[in-house]
Amino acid sequence: MEKYNVLSLFSGCGGLDLGFKKQGFKIVKAIDNDPTLIETYKKNIANHIECLDIKQINGLTYLKEYKTIDVVIGGPPCQGFSLASNLVRNFKDDPRNYLYKEYIRIIEQVKPKFFLMENVKNFLSFNSGKFKDDIIENFKTIGYSIEYKIIKSVEYGIPQQRESVFYWY
Repeated sequence: MEKYNVLSLFSGCGGLDLGFKKQGFKIVKAIDNDPTLIETYKKNIANHIECLDIKQINGLTYLKEYKTIDVVIGGPPCQGFSLASNLVRNFKDDPRNYLYKEYIRIIEQVKPKFFLMENVKNFLSFNSGKFKDDIIENFKTIGYSIEYKIIKSVEYGIPQQRESVFYWY
């Protein structure tokens, strides 16, 4: 029995979606802008994914179509925050770093019962914690007092040592 309607943003190949689906959640729409990841998602999960730029999405469209969006999940791009790359770049000017604001905008439009946002551990300390503080303040401004926690994937049976930060309401 499916429990809640889920809108998935920054869906990638669907790892987060698959976990929610296995717990009985109904992923009604998934969105990503990478055609290769979308093809993988379709093979792994279903065809309910669209190739769209997050900046062009209006969450109210999905409310009209599905009547309710109970949950929003997603992991805005992490490349600008990740320490995994040896590339030398200007992290603060990476436009992907600010896409979490689009996630928050859609949360404000949809007003889900709860949400989960994931990113790399470095997201918390990046730029002296300013991104973390901005996220907390932005969610507070739209009526959500959020919590966050660092999760070690290996402790949950995931075959990798990656640590991620999860924000939720």
